[in-house]
Amino acid sequence: LYTSINEISKKDTQLKAFPNPTTGNLTVEVAQDFGNINSIQIFSSTGNQMMISKTTHEPNISQLEKGLYFILITNEKGKTLCTRILKE
Repeated sequence: LYTSINEISKKDTQLKAFPNPTTGNLTVEVAQDFGNINSIQIFSSTGNQMMISKTTHEPNISQLEKGLYFILITNEKGKTLCTRILKE
């Protein structure tokens, strides 16, 4: 369970996760000024951490059940971005 967030950017253009909705493979892109992605965490709509990726910007969420999920991206400085995706 994620209990604190350092900073969430309100600019929707800083983070793109597609395709949305998705059936499995997901591509995550951030704006250049955000810096390097340190981790990608995926949370259920109830706040449970479903997966974490530190090695790829294209997590495969095919094993997750259909529903709404939140993606939390953290850079090397601890700055975070958040968006939501729909898993079909």
